[in-house]
Amino acid sequence: MGSRCSISFLCITGHWFQDDFTYISKIIDFSYFNERHTGINISSLLTNRLTALNINDKVVSITCDGAENMSSACRTLDENIHKIWCCAHRLHLVITNGLGFWFKENKNKNNNEASSSSTTMTTTRITT
Repeated sequence: MGSRCSISFLCITGHWFQDDFTYISKIIDFSYFNERHTGINISSLLTNRLTALNINDKVVSITCDGAENMSSACRTLDENIHKIWCCAHRLHLVITNGLGFWFKENKNKNNNEASSSSTTMTTTRITT
């Protein structure tokens, strides 16, 4: 008997300009995330970490995928923080959907002779 074991983390990467307009990009927080991945839980952890870093008032936008839990988390944060969809994630979805990587074959379950050997192709549309 096997078990499914996964460990989740939340990584916060900060991007900013210094006074001399030098662009800086650094991981500013990397937290273990052992809660269910709901929008409320994600938003709570983000708020706690941003408060601990004393940068709540400096956040302008959050870049994330289009999953509903991330959209929900962004909606519960400050209304002045904008959500930006990750272009790399969107491109990945376009390519994998376009190439049909998530096609699956379903056998027709009818007992009649005509349909017992037929198969249909269905797609799983990924929207995040």
